[in-house]
Amino acid sequence: MVITENRAKREAQLQLESIIAMVRRLKHCQECDGSDCALPDADVLEGLGLVGDSANEEERRQYHDEDEARWAIDEDPLSIEVRSDWEIPGGRLSASEYRICLCTGGASSANRR
Repeated sequence: MVITENRAKREAQLQLESIIAMVRRLKHCQECDGSDCALPDADVLEGLGLVGDSANEEERRQYHDEDEARWAIDEDPLSIEVRSDWEIPGGRLSASEYRICLCTGGASSANRR
């Protein structure tokens, strides 16, 4: 299946919006304990990846759980890969390249020949 450029750009935009929402949630968790939080329901639901008109108390509690917010960020990528340069055996390896796969579809430039 060939992915059109517009579809690929749209998928990238959706991924970016998702990352922004997750980071916004984490920052909010670090600043707010959830008691008397005036955050709009739409923001709570977006941060949890849910759709609806209003967030219930459990969803608000979940949104404010900093461990869950970090877990959501850690678990979002499909894969994270690290590659190092040539090193002396026994020495500490240092990463020189990273690749984070956020979604499927299309060929990456690293896999093209």
